[in-house]
Amino acid sequence: MAVYRLCVTTGSYLKAGTLDNIYATLVGTCGESPKQKLDRVGRDFASGSVQKYKVRCEAELGEILLLRLHKERFAFFCKDPWYCSRICVTAPDGSAVHFPCYQWIDGYCTVELRPGTARTICQDSLPLLLDHRKRELQARQECYRWKIFAPGFPRMVDVSSFQEMESDKKFALTKTVPCAEQDDNSGNRYLPGFPMKIDIPSLLHMEPNIRYSATKTASLIFNALPASFGMKIRGLLDRKGSWKRLDDIRNIFWCHKTFTSEYVTEHWCEDSFFGYQYLNGVNPVMLHCLSSLPSKLPVTNDMVAPLLGPGTCLQTELERGHIFLADYWILAEAPVHCINGLQQYVTAPLCLLWLNPQGVLLPLAIQPDTRAREPHLSAH
Repeated sequence: MAVYRLCVTTGSYLKAGTLDNIYATLVGTCGESPKQKLDRVGRDFASGSVQKYKVRCEAELGEILLLRLHKERFAFFCKDPWYCSRICVTAPDGSAVHFPCYQWIDGYCTVELRPGTARTICQDSLPLLLDHRKRELQARQECYRWKIFAPGFPRMVDVSSFQEMESDKKFALTKTVPCAEQDDNSGNRYLPGFPMKIDIPSLLHMEPNIRYSATKTASLIFNALPASFGMKIRGLLDRKGSWKRLDDIRNIFWCHKTFTSEYVTEHWCEDSFFGYQYLNGVNPVMLHCLSSLPSKLPVTNDMVAPLLGPGTCLQTELERGHIFLADYWILAEAPVHCINGLQQYVTAPLCLLWLNPQGVLLPLAIQPDTRAREPHLSAH
């Protein structure tokens, strides 16, 4: 008789626990265990709980390949979603195998988990694991469908309207009111006149791993609505003109100051912070390490010598692999529109960056558009 010990962790989110029955099956290279109910005296799978169970087999299973979780109805109760964080399986020889889950399991179904060893497809040789990878990919493709907007552009969700996304249970918590509905007497269904709305009833029908948890939803509502109401009173949400000063933008966030926002306000114009955002910003971009400068960026050593300082030159830094390029060529063919009667424009800038001896990424030159004749040099 071989005994495997399971340590099951339930997420600490609101309503993460479940009343449904949970069964487990271990699949190894030498066979699989019988389907066994995970049950102890008292409440199982409460929010934030860590429970230990035993799975008994007639013989050892060898290397553990998969862990199957079966979620079934409990008595006459309705289905109850469960957020499983992780499961640790300890074999009879004392070795531990970790199975990360971190997802909601809704309805009555079976979920197969792989060990958290970060294996690539090239490292999978067993038909069981290859078949599991194939079925997982097919399920993802059915859930997340993408289409090409234009060659070279990132893919977009394969839906034609928000209504279609709603019927497919794949839409954001905050969504824009269609243009046809925007008039003087329409807008947010809860706060008239607002350009955005929180579609709370539809949250109940979303796939649980796409929507916010109940905790995050409540946090968003209690933080977003008061801030939006304050901006509405001050006329900031209805503003159609351009921002002339940074102080005008700061007026929007007057009641939501954080350490990060204050730091950005103080250091946004520094070259070091500019380079930092390329690696750590909310939307980092791909940087290309250059061995030679492209012809579309006519930067010379004389232009950047004051920035590089003594003891080096542009060619030397290129040979050392310390020069990088951020190329926004993809924006050159982006469509433009009119907003509030004003024609919009877009450029495809180039940004040349240098990794200095202190390990700080600094901008050397910025060319607003590939059609520009001369780049703008950075200034310390």
